[in-house]
Amino acid sequence: MKTFFKIIILTVLMSPLFAQESNSIKFERLTVEDGLPSNFTSDVVQDDQGFMWFATKNGLAKYDGNQFTVYKHDQNNPNSLSNNYIWTMIKDHNGILWIGTFGNGLNKFNPVTETFTVYKHDENNSNSLVSNTIQSIYEDQAGILWIGTDYDGLSKFDPVNESFTNYYHDENNPNSLSSNSVYSVCQDDSGIFWIGTYGGGLNRFDPKTETFTHYKHEDGNSNSLINNLIWSIYVDKTGILWLGTEGGLSRYDIKHDKFTHYQYDATNSSSLSNNSVTSIYEDSKGILWFGTLGGGINQFNRVNFTSYQTETGNQNSLSNNIAWRITEDNTGTLWFTTDNGISKYDSDNERFAHYKHNSHSADSLSDNSVSAIYEDKDGIVWLGTKSGGLNKFDRRTFSNYQQQDDNSNSISSNDIAVIKSDSNGILWLGTDNGGLNKFDPKTETVTHYKHEPNNVNSLNINDVWDIDIDQKGILWIALIGGGIDRFNPVTETFQHYNPDASGKKYFSTSWIAAIKVATDGIIWIGTDNLGVSQFDPKQETFTHYSISRITKRQEMI
Repeated sequence: MKTFFKIIILTVLMSPLFAQESNSIKFERLTVEDGLPSNFTSDVVQDDQGFMWFATKNGLAKYDGNQFTVYKHDQNNPNSLSNNYIWTMIKDHNGILWIGTFGNGLNKFNPVTETFTVYKHDENNSNSLVSNTIQSIYEDQAGILWIGTDYDGLSKFDPVNESFTNYYHDENNPNSLSSNSVYSVCQDDSGIFWIGTYGGGLNRFDPKTETFTHYKHEDGNSNSLINNLIWSIYVDKTGILWLGTEGGLSRYDIKHDKFTHYQYDATNSSSLSNNSVTSIYEDSKGILWFGTLGGGINQFNRVNFTSYQTETGNQNSLSNNIAWRITEDNTGTLWFTTDNGISKYDSDNERFAHYKHNSHSADSLSDNSVSAIYEDKDGIVWLGTKSGGLNKFDRRTFSNYQQQDDNSNSISSNDIAVIKSDSNGILWLGTDNGGLNKFDPKTETVTHYKHEPNNVNSLNINDVWDIDIDQKGILWIALIGGGIDRFNPVTETFQHYNPDASGKKYFSTSWIAAIKVATDGIIWIGTDNLGVSQFDPKQETFTHYSISRITKRQEMI
């Protein structure tokens, strides 16, 4: 699976970007025939590992590019999904999935441990979730969750102390929420919240004063909201607020307090295709996409709309004209959830540029077997190869760094298994038989860390297969044939965790294939053939999950 996503990311990162000119774009469809638990899909997100997650009427679906894994409610398992009817979900800044169900509360899903934590409304606790029927979830700039419900108001949830603050409509308070049906929430760059209600129009919420200001439709006033039934809200990259309603699309210029409206016009093929706008999304190229309740999807270049709808007999058309959510994955592919499965669209029209090793060009890829990839904050792509060392790709040419016997500042091996970056932008390279390398991209200097037979604080062995870095900057290193090493970059010392035949303290194999630091600090260890281990660094205790236990768990899902 790791290889599959490397291939996908490599292909797209090396693809030229160009606009799609034709109106006859091709969609790929995914339905229950492909393993989706229900064709009614209401939301979609991508997690930090590249998996796509879909909310359906019949459970939560994870898609790895080939097949679906489905998670459902199990009445005998309190850590399972609380309800199979899922309406909305998000991925927060820690990579945690938050899932809103239609009738049974909020679910927190940790994709590493694959366990659910459930938060429900408690009639005897005014500080609990305001309602179990969740319509929307939004994470603000501070990591706070805002949860809109179908009929009962708005909840603010602090995931750190797990406390709820609730807001309701109060007929006697003009500064309260305008309606208890909260369908969408977003925050602008100034910290102000914009809340869309289904029936009460738009709310501006100032978190400093905790007061709501209302914007509603006024007959005869073209500078008012187009409709009070709001499905979706989005703040684009320029700070403009877009509002999808039951009566069309409103564009609100916050700075100048001005509304502009867009509606369906039967005499204009470049108008909005349907007035019920359910979702709004701005892609990486700055193009706006609108999902509608019956008119398919609309692509908007800020002047004209281009609509895409389902066509009978055309498997390359949109799967259904009721489009609920839109998102873009890390490859640039757009995903649309509908009433009849999922549609995905590759905006580059499946045209790819291929980069290969050219023995006559020093600027080409050094080796065709690419084993590791990392994109830094400046957009530079770093590629590790099996025998050609490290490549730096600036989207035009390649620069190559290889092992040189007469250069102590070169990398220690041309066979690179993993590339990991720390918070300072330093690249850590795990190699086959060359140990660990610290590479500074700014100075292009290399520091080697290898096994030294007479030094217990050196690397345990020189075959580094995987690396992850915890919040304190500590490196956790998976070694093929050497267990696990904990490396402190400040003291430059290694602590070893070797196999323990008894299995009481440490793991039972030295062949470690993968390592991952969870958000709670727990270390997850994938072995070559003896299952998965969980390591608590504070207690220095291991918990083992054998192949049989993992298989049994999968069967329960």
